Amino acid sequence: MKANEILDIIRGAIRPYITVSGWTTILVLAGILSLKFANRDIALAILAILTGSITTIIGFWFRGRIEEKK
Repeated sequence: MKANEILDIIRGAIRPYITVSGWTTILVLAGILSLKFANRDIALAILAILTGSITTIIGFWFRGRIEEKK
C-alpha cells in the first residue's frame, strides 16, 4: 500500500467518528444546560430542534462525501 492509500483509509475512519462525536457532545451539553436553566418543556423543544438540525447537517456532510468519490 502506498502512503496516500493509508492516509485515505485513516481519513475515512476518523472523519465520521469526529463528526458524530462532536455533534453528540454539543447535543449533550445543550441538553444539560437546557434542563438546568429552563423548564422541562422548553428543554425538550430545544433538544428536538437541535437533534433535527444536527441530523440534517451530518446527512448533508456524508452525502457530499459520497458524491465526491463518484
